[in-house]
Amino acid sequence: NTDGMPFAVEAPVLPKQKRVIEVDVSGEKEENNRMAANGMTSPPYVVFVVGGPESGTVEYCTKLAEEFNFVRLSMPDLMKTEMAAETYLGTEIEKHITTGKPVPDTVLIPLLKVNMQKHTDTNRFLIDSFPVNVEQAKRFEQEVATVSFVLHFSMCQATMLERGASQESVSAFEEQTLQVVGYYGPIGKVRGADAEQPAEAVYAECRKFFCCRFLYLCGPPGAPIAKVAARLTEKYGYSSIDLTALLQTFAASAEMDADKVKQALAKGKPVDASIACPLVLSEIYRDMALGVQNFVICDFPQSLKQAQFIELR
Repeated sequence: NTDGMPFAVEAPVLPKQKRVIEVDVSGEKEENNRMAANGMTSPPYVVFVVGGPESGTVEYCTKLAEEFNFVRLSMPDLMKTEMAAETYLGTEIEKHITTGKPVPDTVLIPLLKVNMQKHTDTNRFLIDSFPVNVEQAKRFEQEVATVSFVLHFSMCQATMLERGASQESVSAFEEQTLQVVGYYGPIGKVRGADAEQPAEAVYAECRKFFCCRFLYLCGPPGAPIAKVAARLTEKYGYSSIDLTALLQTFAASAEMDADKVKQALAKGKPVDASIACPLVLSEIYRDMALGVQNFVICDFPQSLKQAQFIELR
C-alpha cells in the first residue's frame, strides 16, 4: 500500500457446497416397462413354493391360497390344462414330454405369464413346483416379475424316502431345486417351515408369513388421527386407510345404500358393517396385491360388528 505497511489478504469464504445425491430410478422404469409388456398394470406379489417330494406343498398351498386370497399356480396342473386345451403351448409341452425331454423355459415362462394375466384382479400368486433350478428363477425375475420370497418346506432325505418318494426324485430335488433356496437365502428372501412336523403344526408355522397386521386408530372429533397414521406410514411402511373418507365418497355416489350412509354420517352414527367393511376390505385387498401386510385403519371400527366383520375375513 502507499504507506509501505505489510498486509495480508484473506480469500473470501465460499458458500458451503450443497451435497448432490443422485438417485437411480432406471430400475423402477424397467419394472414398469416389464409390467406393461406382460399385460399387468401393477407389479404382482409372487411367492415361490419349494419343497421336496412328499413334503405336502400342494395341500399347504391350497389352504394358504384360500385363506389369504392368493392364486395358486401349480406348474404340473398348468401343463395338463394347456395340453387338454390343445393350444400352441400345450402342443409344445406334449411334444417334449412324449419324447422324454424336459420342457424348456421358453415354454414354461410364457405359460406362467398367460395364467398370471388371467388374474390381475387378485395379482397375488403362490407358484408351486417352479422353479426347479436357479436359472429358471433368474429368468422368471428378468422376464415376468420380482419374487417377494421363497417359502421352503424343509424335510430330510430319510423322511422323504420313508413317505414314498423315489431316490431319483429326491436326488433331483437336492441337486437342483434346493439350490434355489441357497440362491435366495443370502438376500433374505427365504421363509422356512419344518415339514417333518404334523400337518397342523406345519401350516401354523408357514401361515405366519402371510398374516396381516391391523392397527385401528380411533379418537374424538379433533384428534390428530390422520397425522398419527401418516407418521406410521412413513416410519414403518403401514398402508393407511381412512374409513371416513371412504364413506364420504360412497355417500356421494349413486350406489343403492348411498343415502343410508349419508344420513349416518350426518347424525354421527356408525354405518352398518355390511356397507362399511367391504369398502375397507377392497382397499386391503388392493394393497395386499402389492405385497403390503401391515395396515393402519383410521376412524375404525365404529362398532364391534365392524371389527368382527374384518377379522373374520
